[in-house]
Amino acid sequence: SLHLHNVEPTIFDFTSHTRYSIRTPCSVLSGTFVSATSLLHALELHTSLKGRTRPLPKWTQRNGVLVGIQGGTHAVSHVCKVLFKYRCPLAGVLIKDWTGTKSMGMGNTTNSGSNS
Repeated sequence: SLHLHNVEPTIFDFTSHTRYSIRTPCSVLSGTFVSATSLLHALELHTSLKGRTRPLPKWTQRNGVLVGIQGGTHAVSHVCKVLFKYRCPLAGVLIKDWTGTKSMGMGNTTNSGSNS
């Protein structure tokens, strides 16, 4: 398993069976290779390096899905109506405050308003 320390957008190409490529718009690439015996072991090693997320708040443990929706009021209303129509329990809706795009050197990405 490879864990990059860089924050720049990175493109991984695993299409070849004989070699892989990693492309990023920076002059130094920093990371850690980890050998694991299973997917669970790899996840445990990764979270020991990167940190573990805090448990979700209790309100998220209600029966139902948490849905992330963007696209404006109409899109959010439409998705919620479809979920209710098919009796899909809904625990919460995440609505991102979209503030445009920003150039990342390898293309544009959505700027969700954070400073990261």
